[in-house]
Amino acid sequence: MAINGRRIALATGLALLVLLAAGCSRIGLVYNRLDTLAQFQIGRYVDLTAQQRADFDTRFDATWAWHRRSQLPLYAAELRQLAHTVAAPMTPQQVEQLGARWREHADLTTRESLKVAAPTLAALSDEQVGELLIAAEKRAAKEQQKLAKLDDAEWRALRVDQAADRLDEWTNAVTPPQRARLVQWAAQLQRPPPDPQAARRRQFAELLKSRREPGFEQRLQTYAFEPFTGEVAAMNEPQTQASRQLLAELSGMLTAPQRAYFRDKLLDMARQMDQLVVNK
Repeated sequence: MAINGRRIALATGLALLVLLAAGCSRIGLVYNRLDTLAQFQIGRYVDLTAQQRADFDTRFDATWAWHRRSQLPLYAAELRQLAHTVAAPMTPQQVEQLGARWREHADLTTRESLKVAAPTLAALSDEQVGELLIAAEKRAAKEQQKLAKLDDAEWRALRVDQAADRLDEWTNAVTPPQRARLVQWAAQLQRPPPDPQAARRRQFAELLKSRREPGFEQRLQTYAFEPFTGEVAAMNEPQTQASRQLLAELSGMLTAPQRAYFRDKLLDMARQMDQLVVNK
C-alpha cells in the first residue's frame, strides 16, 4: 500500500477524481470494478486473510453505495458547469475557485475512504505490517533509481512530457505553442531532493505502531492531510500559484476544436456518472 494519504484513499477504490485527472474516458468500466481494484491494490503490498478481506468488503460496499448515491451527482453537476466554463479562457482566480471546489469533493472522499482503510490497517499483524513497509521501501527505491538516471534537463523534459500527455487527454492534440509554454513552466521547477517521501514513510511506520490504540483513524486522517495544510502548504504556495497561472494561460491558448473536444469529453463523463448513480 502506498504511503501518501491520497494514495491510501485510492487503494480503497473511491478516488474517482484520480480517474478524471488521468482523462479516463471509460468511467463505468473502471468504477464498477473498483472493489476488485481496491483489493488488488492492497494485495500488492500485503496478503490479507480471508476475514480481513471479508471485513474490508463490508465496509467498502457501504462507502461505495454512499459515493454513488451522494457524490456522483455532485461530480456530474461540476463537470457540466466546467463544460460551460471552458468555452472561454479562464483567469487564475477562476482556476483557483474550480480547484477549491474539487478539493472539497476530494477531501470528503478521502476522509470516507480512510474510514474504510483504517480498520484494515488496524487489523494487520506485525508480520503483515513488516511486509507492507518493506514493499513500500522497495517501490520507493525503484522510483528513485529511475529518477537518479536523469540529469536536470532530462528530468524537466519528463515533466513536460507528463504534462503534455495529460493536456492531450483533454484536448486531443497539444499544439506547438502549448508545448512551448509547458517547457517554459518546467524550466522554473525546482527539482526535489532524492527520495522526498522518506520522512513520510518513517512517519507512517511510526503511525502503524499505534494502529490498535484508540484514535488511530483520526491519527491516520491527520497524517493523510498534513501535506496539504499548515507550513507545508504555505511552502508549496508559490508552485501552486505558478500552476494556476499555467492552467489559466493554457486555457487561453486552446483552439476552437480543442475547446469543443474538451467540452464534449466533460459532458460525456457527466452522462456516464449519471448512469452510475444509485438512489438507495
